[in-house]
Amino acid sequence: GDSGGPFVCGGKVVGVMVSAKRYQLAPTAALVIYFYLSWIDEIVGSSPPRPAPTQNVFEFLNEQGLLCT
Repeated sequence: GDSGGPFVCGGKVVGVMVSAKRYQLAPTAALVIYFYLSWIDEIVGSSPPRPAPTQNVFEFLNEQGLLCT
């Protein structure tokens, strides 16, 4: 399936697709990568500038122009 694939919004990767295979009726979801950027930076070896984190992930995505409605 799509598990492990990128979730792209506005031309930017904002998540990773996660499949709930145990529950056949459960929808596939996107794991938001914002909270894992430090780990990703360590693996990739780059550290792009980021704004200060917000309490609400939807507020953050909206501020970045990444909220798809």
